[in-house]
Amino acid sequence: MNLPKFLSEVSSKTSEMTSEELKAFISEIARTLPEKKRESFIAVMNACQKDMVSCKSVLSDEIDLLRSSIDRSCKKLEEINKKERVLDSEFNEEWDDWYNSDVDEVIFMDPNRLLMDIDEAINLMHKSIDFEIYKEGYDLAKRLISISVTAFGDYEDLDGDPLGIVELYDYDLLSYNLERIVGEVLYITYMSHEMENRVEKLYEIMKRFQYHSIHLEDVLQIGNHALPEFNEFLVLWINHLGMQPGRAVERILKESQAMLQDDYTLLENARKFVVQHPTLYEEYLRLKLDSDDDRKAFEIGLEALEKIPESLVIRSRIALLTGQFASRLQNESAVEYCWLLAFESDSSFVNYLRIRLLTKDWKRYEEDIRRIYEKVYSKTKRIGINNINYPGSDIENSLTKDD
Repeated sequence: MNLPKFLSEVSSKTSEMTSEELKAFISEIARTLPEKKRESFIAVMNACQKDMVSCKSVLSDEIDLLRSSIDRSCKKLEEINKKERVLDSEFNEEWDDWYNSDVDEVIFMDPNRLLMDIDEAINLMHKSIDFEIYKEGYDLAKRLISISVTAFGDYEDLDGDPLGIVELYDYDLLSYNLERIVGEVLYITYMSHEMENRVEKLYEIMKRFQYHSIHLEDVLQIGNHALPEFNEFLVLWINHLGMQPGRAVERILKESQAMLQDDYTLLENARKFVVQHPTLYEEYLRLKLDSDDDRKAFEIGLEALEKIPESLVIRSRIALLTGQFASRLQNESAVEYCWLLAFESDSSFVNYLRIRLLTKDWKRYEEDIRRIYEKVYSKTKRIGINNINYPGSDIENSLTKDD
């Protein structure tokens, strides 16, 4: 438990105690106190009696000291960025003998002790969260994530680019876990900005670190308090993420969506971002598998199948999910139709066999299957790439065999 939280808890408990309970509590502390701390204990009691020293004033002194330390740390990081303090490096000549590797291994030396100052800056950033001085913490965090460490020596021949926080972590030059650093930077950024700037600032940081194992839920668990205005932020956050392309964003978007716990908003987001992130429809339908509203889920599935291009494999998975809801509704023709659409978007042998062996009337779908196969084959033969996996001649042979 950090100091501010500890002092707050102590203050809360002591305010509920009677004078007799407080006397008994203090006597018990005095009785169990180690001998070397007894004189300082009496000194504190005398100071409180004369000067009315409170937890608040003690905390204020700690905060002032922390602010001064952060200011000094910011100046040290600036010196590192300006190349006033650098690392040295050399190749590990024994690396090839140990591992028989063509890749050179670099050993870094730190004669200017700058790595110690970076570690100290990370520790001060953590303390700024404990003491809730977010403005100063953010000033330090900005410098940390933009740190640029120059290394002279053999590293210049191997790479030569300045080392940022990620590179320092990759070379095992930091004492702290990178996920912890990024999480605390995100927390401080959130707490030090107003709502209108939070989304853009947090997204910039995530993008800088290439979404390195970042989970928004982990950020929620940092600090002494829950993130203020988080529900309002979450709506804006999801809207912003939904407009960004890429699988890395998609992972964070799905996690953020899961925090909503609101079917209506989940569905509206799937509709809104169907072009950038069609998998949101799939996530929505998977959630509905545990519900009793099969009719609505089936209709939403059909809606998704109309909106998502047939060239995307995700449409095949959505078709199979929609088929499950059709089966629950005992609509066999709709089930078989969903199987056909699944094959249309992912013409794999498994999807072919599903229609070939499980439909009641194979002849009803034979021409459709042939049309889909020929369309996919001609397309892939011409351009060489597509989003559909298909077994080629296996299906062709099956289609040409007599029943």
